[in-house]
Amino acid sequence: MGWLWRTVPAAPISVCVYRKDFLFRVVDRWPSLPSGILAAAYLALFILPKLLLTFLAGTLISATLGQDFSADLSRFPLFRLALPISHASGENGAATIPYLRDYADLGICFFMATHMALLHKKWRHIGLLFTDLWDHNVISHKALRSGRYEWLLRRFDDIVNHRAVYIIPLCLSVASSVMFFWLFSSHGIYSSINPTGSSAWESAAFDAWWANPANGTFPFIFQFCWIVFILYYMFRHNVVGICAVVLVWKIVRSATRRPLLLPDIHHHDRFGGVGILKSVMIEVYSSVIIMGGSLLLTYYLLPRGALAWLVPFGLIFFVLNPFYILVPLGLVNHELRESKKALIQGVRQRMAKADRLAKGVIELELIRIEALPESLFSARRGVAFIVMYLIPVILFTEWVYGKVHR
Repeated sequence: MGWLWRTVPAAPISVCVYRKDFLFRVVDRWPSLPSGILAAAYLALFILPKLLLTFLAGTLISATLGQDFSADLSRFPLFRLALPISHASGENGAATIPYLRDYADLGICFFMATHMALLHKKWRHIGLLFTDLWDHNVISHKALRSGRYEWLLRRFDDIVNHRAVYIIPLCLSVASSVMFFWLFSSHGIYSSINPTGSSAWESAAFDAWWANPANGTFPFIFQFCWIVFILYYMFRHNVVGICAVVLVWKIVRSATRRPLLLPDIHHHDRFGGVGILKSVMIEVYSSVIIMGGSLLLTYYLLPRGALAWLVPFGLIFFVLNPFYILVPLGLVNHELRESKKALIQGVRQRMAKADRLAKGVIELELIRIEALPESLFSARRGVAFIVMYLIPVILFTEWVYGKVHR
């Protein structure tokens, strides 16, 4: 009876990207918690302690905050983009950066709170994705042996939950946080609102920055730890992304016959069962856009003398992030086209041999198959994605070009 047992595809193992992540495991206790509520909770955890600590340290506001903000409306790039006004008051803006004038930090807190909620949702969906596709036979059991598929999933789970994959991002984030504060102390901060164009103003701005350790120990400690926290999840996010793309590539390469995908015309998601894959790709793309906005704000915070130090972070956005999207999207779209072609061909062969009564039923099946998508996204949505991705790219390029040629 052993041969009979082997004909039944084994259920794949349960995949969890954050098996050893204490924070995400705690959040998992509320699986129905809306992402908006979770993002608001992260935002409160990021900003409220800073407001309290800077208030106690006397660096929440400054005596000239209103005048400085008025002057910054015509200088800070995002303000100029949203409010294209000509500032003619003659105010230069003081070289003091209380917390409520730290526009980059406020913006990054918002972006990263959203990203943390999205990241948890995305990683949870990645864990469900491969089991869901296999259980619904969207990944053909005839095209891929269950033993091979289970081995690939187990290998992926072992790698993303390996101790080194937690420790290395943590070490990189600590080193990067130290690098940031060293750059700030050596070159200053906020070239984006520097009214004089001189490095002396940026150095003076760091001296009066709310997170400068000389202006308060506890605000500095919290900011240092917060930078470590967000960079840790940024680095780990990239590691998991690379591993997931490699897993998809290996699954496609391991297929012993085609088509690999078998879309189900009766599936409730109206995408033949690949709706969860489409959701994951949208979450990946949203994550890329959020990281692009955070990177852009970080560059606005930096002094001119430190722009070159963030080249590795720029390469992550310009090279790795498109890799996360284009490679799996290309592989999946190719498999969707091949599977739809094979399904249509098979139905037409059955129709040629069927009697008149059966042909009516088969024709309805053919209509449903022809309605299946040949790609995860329509051309219009693809163009919209490209435009949204180019916005931070263009703003970043314009910013760097302006600083280099000033």
